[in-house]
Amino acid sequence: MKKSWLLLACILCSTLALFAQNTSDFKTRIVNGQVTITGYSGSVPDIRIPDRINRMPVTSIGVGAFIGVWLTSVVIPNSVTAIGDYAFAETSLTSVVIPNSVTSIGIGAFYAAPLTSVKLPNSVTSIGIGAFALTRLTSVVIPNSVTAIGDLAFAETPLTSVVIPNSVTAIGEGAFYETPLTSVRLPNSVTSIGVGAFDDDVEIIRTDSGAKKSVSASSVLTVVNNTGYAFYYLYISSSDSDTWGRDVLGDQVLYDGQSFRYTLPYNGTWDIIAEDGDNDTYTRRLTVTSDTTLTLTLDDLD
Repeated sequence: MKKSWLLLACILCSTLALFAQNTSDFKTRIVNGQVTITGYSGSVPDIRIPDRINRMPVTSIGVGAFIGVWLTSVVIPNSVTAIGDYAFAETSLTSVVIPNSVTSIGIGAFYAAPLTSVKLPNSVTSIGIGAFALTRLTSVVIPNSVTAIGDLAFAETPLTSVVIPNSVTAIGEGAFYETPLTSVRLPNSVTSIGVGAFDDDVEIIRTDSGAKKSVSASSVLTVVNNTGYAFYYLYISSSDSDTWGRDVLGDQVLYDGQSFRYTLPYNGTWDIIAEDGDNDTYTRRLTVTSDTTLTLTLDDLD
């Protein structure tokens, strides 16, 4: 019995030692009583980042904090709200626990780390450019808190499956470039897809209509304002959709004589509506099969 207890104690101590780090192993920056991890000098490859250092909360992982460090697994505490650019890039990470407190994952945060799976919590609202590019991810479920997927976010990964929720409105350029994906279901909320977001042979299925479209057939629509008035709002919506979606002009104003270029998610039939400063609207429906220029005139006034 004594030998059994001794063996158990040894195993427990070894396990604790594996995950134990001195807070002095972490380089830090302190601003307004909050700690950002900026580096790591320890030798333990499986780490738990402390939630407090010197009684102050650890709230973020800084830019390049662990870049190139030999890490195989990491547990991030629920005090952290942001994972900085390249924070864990080029590490040996095969496992990471991201808590529900994290809201943003920075540019290249896990770039070239050999993660095979990752669970993103519902707190995450943005995934930065190349956040998981060149990793070994085979599937990912994006939580319904995310509104935008950054450029090259999952590029050159072995992804065979992805679930994109209704919260996502924009998918960046090359977001899923060079992956084995063969088809993707896109919700009606997605109104902007960057150039090369998916490979040419990926089949897009719009969940609002069930229609199947090929991403290879994606064109640029150039809208020219020739009405004599300025456009403050511009909506470009699939004819299959019951909603207009977001204003693609954003903070821009399209003055008379100017043009606005918009990359369509896929070729097909689209409804366009522009609104001027007097709340007058100009609408047109057209079928797009290649790069197209649409000139709106007073004849399009509703």
